[in-house]
Amino acid sequence: MPGSDDAVYGQWQTLFNRIIPLLNEEVILIGHSLGGAFLAKYLVENDFYKKITALILIAAPTNEELEPLGEFKPRRTFRALNRKAEKIYLLYSQDDPVVPISNLKEFQENIEKAKTIIFEDKGHFNQEEFPELVKLIQSI
Repeated sequence: MPGSDDAVYGQWQTLFNRIIPLLNEEVILIGHSLGGAFLAKYLVENDFYKKITALILIAAPTNEELEPLGEFKPRRTFRALNRKAEKIYLLYSQDDPVVPISNLKEFQENIEKAKTIIFEDKGHFNQEEFPELVKLIQSI
């Protein structure tokens, strides 16, 4: 997404709105870190006219322990995500130095259908290969 070092929600939203018509009718959306926060906010606050087979949020921040989320923080709870995607997966790592695992709590409290997958040693998920994610997508 544009300006990931100095992200602006409105710019991400504009680009995402342009991409949506290019997506298949059934999609799997995956967001990592601020990208996960973006997808969560976008889906909570906007209509999405494609079928979301699965939403996978990886190390998505929900609170402002380390870094202010600013306009990436939704104005409503994440409860609306329950009806936006058929399946929802939340992936976090216990040793993440960027997004503490405590960020998972707000999602868990609001998204009853979410399946949580916790890793011990993935850090902030910046590795080049992520076979567990590949297997998850293949299982969907």
